[in-house]
Parts: sequence; structure tokens; C-alpha cells
Amino acid sequence: MLPGSTLLTTLSKMNGVGATNCLRFYQLLITVFVCSVIGNEIDKSKQNFPAFTANERYLDIFPITKNNFTSSVLKSKDPWVLIFHQGSMIRGWKAMSVSARGIVWMGMIDVTEEVDLIKDLQYNVEKDPPARVYPYGNKKMKQEKWEAVKTPNEARQIAMESLPDRVTKLKGKEIQSFLMDSFTSHPSRFPTIMFTDELQSPMLLKGLANRFQKYFNFGCIIQPTFKDYEYLGIEEFVETPLIMVLIPRKPGITLSDKLEFSALQYNEKTMGKMDYPNVMQFLFAVNNQYRYWLPGDNQSNSKEEAEMSDIVEKEQLRFNILSEGKQVQGHKQESIEDLTMKAETINHVTRDEL
Repeated sequence: MLPGSTLLTTLSKMNGVGATNCLRFYQLLITVFVCSVIGNEIDKSKQNFPAFTANERYLDIFPITKNNFTSSVLKSKDPWVLIFHQGSMIRGWKAMSVSARGIVWMGMIDVTEEVDLIKDLQYNVEKDPPARVYPYGNKKMKQEKWEAVKTPNEARQIAMESLPDRVTKLKGKEIQSFLMDSFTSHPSRFPTIMFTDELQSPMLLKGLANRFQKYFNFGCIIQPTFKDYEYLGIEEFVETPLIMVLIPRKPGITLSDKLEFSALQYNEKTMGKMDYPNVMQFLFAVNNQYRYWLPGDNQSNSKEEAEMSDIVEKEQLRFNILSEGKQVQGHKQESIEDLTMKAETINHVTRDEL
């Protein structure tokens, strides 16, 4: 068993970061922000709105043309929702694109301009439903299993349910094998656990696991009991959902050493709503600051692993990802203490216990 003593410290106390290292942290931090101008109010009526102005169209919903349909949609494993429009669409599609942001890709096809593509897709402008869902999978899967949908809610559900579940279902006592799996991967991965009252893996976690699985090992404790918290050494009251990343208490340890962990918690009060772009920002920050702390083959000397550049290449199509932690569009730059709120200690897990 994992001993259950809990030490409540700030992250700065945990790793001894001073002013110089704080500056270094901010230089390494990748800030992610979404360039969305969609309003907070959702109009439930069927009123139509312009599809997108020129400066908006590469935000949440991408223009799909005959030239980019195959490369963007069919050759992508990620799920896509394509909306057929004639210069306007109901606001519900825009609102849905915000709720599915980062998890599902959204595209729009102007039927008045993309005549050849419409013909190739055998889309009947007069009779067919306004959207199609191309599920998670390869080109063949998308070509054979796409579904015509009538409403944003239907599209969102079908697209999200097509995602494979790469999240490990955990109970507290199973943490040892979960840690071993994390640290014997190549590169070694950060053990990342979500506590939730949902009955299955939350869609947010499924989306994150599909994108970040190379660098983070995602587990989920569903409807956690006090025994689960006790086993992990968490003594304080915990509000769900909660995401935490386990890191060693100090760099340079190996699996032959006694392993002592702290949990970096995602803090909604300082980092914002627990959604894909905000949690993605948190994961970039954790990887940049702590990859070299991981035991095993952490590959922190590799630029791709240190910066997760393969993920940056993919996600920068949807998000502006900056190389330095600058204040952007009102985004509040948080201190190290704010980023994690507190560090929970999980003491002395030995290799034999793993």
C-alpha cells in the first residue's frame, strides 16, 4: 500500500524555485489561447447568422474545400463534423463548436462555391441534412461510416462517441501498476489522474488522452471512495472533477530508488474552466518544467519531447500557441503557486511496491 501522510506545500516550496527559476519557467511555459469571438449568449432560435467573416474563419470552424477535404478530413484520424451552408448557419452550430473545442474538428462547406466537392460527396442541397459526421478512424473508416445529422447535439454526440477510450480505469490500489506503465514507456510519461463522478471516462479526458498519450498516461478514478483518496494520501476534501499530474519529489531519481511523489492539481480558480484549451496549457507547462524529473527514458534532451513539438504542429492549426508565457488577450499570467495551488505528497513508493 501507499502510505497516506499528506504534506500541503506550495509548488515553490516543493522544488525550491527562486526568482531566477520562476523567470525560466515563464520562458518555457507555452501559453495557449483560443481566438474566439463567439458570444456567451446562445440563441436557441433557428435564426441564421453569417457563416464567418474573413478574420474569423480559421478559429473553431474551418472552411473545407475540394483542395483540402482529403488532407484535412479523410487523412485525419480525429473526428470531424462538416456543416453545409449557403453563407449562413444557425447559431447552434457555432455554440456546439465551442463545447467540442479541441476534441472534435469542425468544418464548413459553402455549397454555393464548392460545387465540385458537393458533387463528389453526392450531397443533395435540397434534401440532405445540414451536416455530416466523419468518425474517428482512418480514411476508409471515414468514407464508409460517415453519418448525416440534423442537429448540433446529434453531431456532437456521434463525433465524441467515436473517440477510442485510451483512459485507464483505476482504483486507488491499482496506482502501482499505473506508475510502472507510465515510467517504462518510451518516452516515459507523466501519470495523470482524473477524479470524476461520471459513470465513464469524461469526453474531455478521452480527447486529451488521444492527443497527449505519447507524453501523459491518463487514468480515471470513477466515483472515487474515501478509500481511493486515502490510498493516494489525499486527506483534504476533494471536489470533483479534479485532474492531477504525479511527479517525483525531486529530479534525478531512478526506479531503483525510493520514489516519492507530489500531485500537481489543475486549479480552476486560477487557470479557468476545465476545458480542452485550458487543460492543454496546464499539460504543456508541466511537460516543459518537469520532463527531466521523470524516471526512465524521459528523453528530455530531445527537442520534440521537451517541447511536444509534434502536438504543437497539430494544435497550432486551431490555437495560437506561443513559445513564451506572455500576457495575451487578457489572459492572466499566473505564478507558479497559482498554477498548482498545492502539492500533495505520496511518500516512499519503492520499486518492489511498483
